[in-house]
Amino acid sequence: MGVLYADLGSDGPAGLGFADELRGPAVVLNTRGKNTNALVRRFSLAHELCHLVTDWNRMQPLASVSGFLEDAVRPVEQRANAFAVRLLCPESTVRLTEKMREEDAARVLIEEHGLHYQAARLYLENETATIRLPVGRPPAEIQGVISPHPRWVEAEQARGIEDFPIRMAPLERRGVAAQVAAAAYSRGIVPRDAFARYLGIAPTESLEDVLGFFGLDPPGSAQERGA
Repeated sequence: MGVLYADLGSDGPAGLGFADELRGPAVVLNTRGKNTNALVRRFSLAHELCHLVTDWNRMQPLASVSGFLEDAVRPVEQRANAFAVRLLCPESTVRLTEKMREEDAARVLIEEHGLHYQAARLYLENETATIRLPVGRPPAEIQGVISPHPRWVEAEQARGIEDFPIRMAPLERRGVAAQVAAAAYSRGIVPRDAFARYLGIAPTESLEDVLGFFGLDPPGSAQERGA
């Protein structure tokens, strides 16, 4: 499965899921809006994974669009949300929190399993008989864990996206997509113009910086060293 990143706007969808027999499954994550929070981005990826796993029957292409508000009332989106929370935090863990204080239970789901506050709140409310957290502002006792822990920020970092050496390249052309194109160019499989086209930039840009970013040699370097 490929994961791509794109600027879909602060009011745009959280993610898109695509799949067909030719290209296989792929998820596009919005880098704007609520997805700027690493925990929300983590949840969005797990949510889209559900669509690819359960909604794609391989008999026809899949194209799903998931958001944060109106989509939540659709049964297919509710199922994807349920899949996401259980994938990120086993239901057995939630059962163990039933006798905890509300704040401590939320802390376990947020700090240890990387759920964002609203997902943790709904999960605890739906799966326990005693834990009820406020819908709006989180309790003061867990304000310190609402911001993602550095390890979750690192885990959900869009590698090769924000630090890409050519800022003109569209977000969706960076990361793995750029790495594959760079490898093809380095090995002489595609010409320079095609490499630039895959990156969404002009061939006059410093394409060698992209090769260096991925630790690749310019085309022909391997042959020249062996000569």
